[in-house]
Amino acid sequence: MKQTEEKYISKLEKHEDILRSNAMYSIQRIDLLIISVCSAGIYLSLEIMKYITESKSLNIGQINFLNFRFKITGALFLLSIIVNFISQWTAYKGNFYSLDSTKKKIESAEYKTDNSQKIKQIDSYANTYNEITNYTNLLSTILMLLGLLLMMIFIWNLF
Repeated sequence: MKQTEEKYISKLEKHEDILRSNAMYSIQRIDLLIISVCSAGIYLSLEIMKYITESKSLNIGQINFLNFRFKITGALFLLSIIVNFISQWTAYKGNFYSLDSTKKKIESAEYKTDNSQKIKQIDSYANTYNEITNYTNLLSTILMLLGLLLMMIFIWNLF
């Protein structure tokens, strides 16, 4: 029986290490790509608006209409970055609660205490944050793709 408990504790400790690695990975993952693409999209939107404004062949109405289109794409890219930052925070919190839950499980096994209610509550927090992270990651990606799609449509129509 003692050996089984030691194996269980060992597995929980390995799981704890994996959660730490996941926390680091969550900071470095595809979010970098989203931030990079959206930053480039914002820059491109501003440069195209500058180009349109300096154009001698367009009247004020055309300039305002075209600039409005690129403001929309810039806003989509900016929203994607903001949602991505929210995603980073919720991923951090989810991993923090998962780590806390794992530590409580290790404590329970080592000291033979019943922390099941506390563990269940902490796991619930972790699951909530992880679910929010999944939705914000999806939303951030959709906003970025929508910004890219509109950018391409607007550029094709402009040139």
